[in-house]
Amino acid sequence: MFSVSPWSRPAGLDGLLHGRGYTVADPTLVMTADLAADRPVTREVEVADAPSGAWLDLWWSVDGRGPDALPAATGILTGVPAAYATLGDSVGRAVLQGDWLGVYCMATAPRARRRGLAREVLHALLNHGRAQGARRAYLCVTERNTAARALYAGSGFAPASRYHYRVRARA
Repeated sequence: MFSVSPWSRPAGLDGLLHGRGYTVADPTLVMTADLAADRPVTREVEVADAPSGAWLDLWWSVDGRGPDALPAATGILTGVPAAYATLGDSVGRAVLQGDWLGVYCMATAPRARRRGLAREVLHALLNHGRAQGARRAYLCVTERNTAARALYAGSGFAPASRYHYRVRARA
């Protein structure tokens, strides 16, 4: 598996991999937003400096990679200081990186979608990052996730770049 972006080296890597039978997987947008102003938050979103068990359970149930991988994922999630937001059946994570805020792990249980929970979680994370000194934010979202893309665009994010993977089928 190879990650291919506009900056991939050597030049022409995507075409070379295509010619060798690697197929495209998970085309993804990198989106950015300015944090000059706070976003509206109308509900009480809990923002903590560590994920609760409930946070981890919800995120992992939506991510869906199986319970055996959760301990390793938890180690990765908590390996750097981060903010963990929760509102009902929706969670998200943000990491301050200088002037930038990286938004990760946005997840809403299927039964709770289309109720504005993810928007509240996202806005709480962006406001928290802004209060900590972030001036811009970024996130990644697969192109096929149209609902999330609409949420992010409605919150001021715009595509800045893209990448995809090239995967070779196993024999």
